[in-house]
Amino acid sequence: MYTVLLVDDERSLRESIQELVDWEGNGFKLIGTAENGLDALQLMEKVGSPDLLITDIKMPVMTGIELAQHIKDEYPTTKVVFLSGYDEFQYAKAGIELNIFQYLLKPISEQEIEKTLATIEKQISNEIRAANDLTQVKKEYLDQLEVMKISFLISLLTETYTNVTQQALEDFIGEYKLDFLQNGTVLLTIQLKEESQDVDLIRFSLSNVIRSILTKYSAAEVFLFSGNIVCLMPVHVPLETINKEIIESALKVLNQEIYIGVSEAFSDILATKKAYRQAIEALDFARYTSEGNIIHVTDIEVGKTTADTFENLDEYSLQLAMKTGDMRTVHEQLDKVLKKNNNLDLVASLLYITAIRSLYDSGVEMRDDYTNWYHEFVSQSKYHSASVAAEEIRSFCQKVVNEIAGLRKRYTNTMVAQSLNYMNGNFQDADLSLQTVSKHLSLSPTYFSAVFKKETGQSFIEALTEMKMNHAKKLVLTTSHKMFEIAQASGYNDQHYFSYSFKKYFGISPTQMRRELAQV
Repeated sequence: MYTVLLVDDERSLRESIQELVDWEGNGFKLIGTAENGLDALQLMEKVGSPDLLITDIKMPVMTGIELAQHIKDEYPTTKVVFLSGYDEFQYAKAGIELNIFQYLLKPISEQEIEKTLATIEKQISNEIRAANDLTQVKKEYLDQLEVMKISFLISLLTETYTNVTQQALEDFIGEYKLDFLQNGTVLLTIQLKEESQDVDLIRFSLSNVIRSILTKYSAAEVFLFSGNIVCLMPVHVPLETINKEIIESALKVLNQEIYIGVSEAFSDILATKKAYRQAIEALDFARYTSEGNIIHVTDIEVGKTTADTFENLDEYSLQLAMKTGDMRTVHEQLDKVLKKNNNLDLVASLLYITAIRSLYDSGVEMRDDYTNWYHEFVSQSKYHSASVAAEEIRSFCQKVVNEIAGLRKRYTNTMVAQSLNYMNGNFQDADLSLQTVSKHLSLSPTYFSAVFKKETGQSFIEALTEMKMNHAKKLVLTTSHKMFEIAQASGYNDQHYFSYSFKKYFGISPTQMRRELAQV
């Protein structure tokens, strides 16, 4: 049984529709009637939003158009049917952008309303049935699951998962059917030798070709990431045969020459990130040395790869921690790399680059003392103990964090101050919104909203409403302006909605507040 609310300023019409229509026979329950839009909104606060709203267009206090706008904003699932006279049809067109379900032309017959009810009941039932259609839901779930799986695989290439339990990882592996990752894995990264105008389509087509090759041998995953084709497969597959088949197929099917970078085998799923770095390094070696199409990381002549040297440092996490002032993570990352590496000059070089990137990305002006610190550290480190040198590195990172935090705080304070100034100067504009203010500040609405709430303790709407209400209260108590004038001066186009909002905010209507002041 679906609910319906009937709104019309003609009492006789309301009573006629209420009594004549077989509501329950058409699958509806009439939960109330109202004589204008404002009464309807107040009723909905008590009984909840209806599934269907039938409303006249022309009504005193608040019109059907205005009511439909509020319904769209506050109760978007409610379907709206307009009642209109023939001469109101042009006016009713304003409702098109409000997603009005249907228009009924007065005078309205019982049959017309019941026919409309039957149509709406069928649509609502179909919507609910579709949401509960397990076959369709399963299809959508599997589609979404595939997206989530690829997202998880990409995260294995880029994240460290320091705060994720082994059980949680096993749950992911089970849910995404990636069990082959637990028994020893090798990672391939594949690049095109030449990139044409249709490079994205060619990569996608090549990934499909590679997937069809791998599935002949074993379970595997093939996906696109950062301009590369990434393959994860069990170590027991005939890797040499597979690589050869991939290269020949790319050439025969797509007329493309490719490079393949191969990682070491790894058994711990958390080593996927390291394996990806190895494969990329091998790929770069192949590209820039012309040593052939396939390069295994162990073929690189250097004794230890840079991926091995700093395998314990998550540069992304360190940069993010510096930018956000998360000193706990900064110290964790520093401890990891300092414990595993005795060459403090090399450590300082990497950390210096990471820190400078963080400063640059955050908009901090570069200063000579950053470079001076690095040169002084390198020249003096041989005279210091390892513990003193490590402390110097930590001190430098703390300095970088402080610089970024200071700039961010200054920027945030300025941004919030600018937004409040803009709101104070424009709250009388009824069209002022989160979108207009964020656009004025050249910020995304989501980011602006989050920062505004964090710094002021209020949401944007709460702060704007407070400005409007305080201004309105001042006008109510200190002037003899009429209520419609106060409404407009406070950023409300509709006097009745202003009165409704005023009473909701102060617990008393503006007229009653003025009357009580006069009695004092």
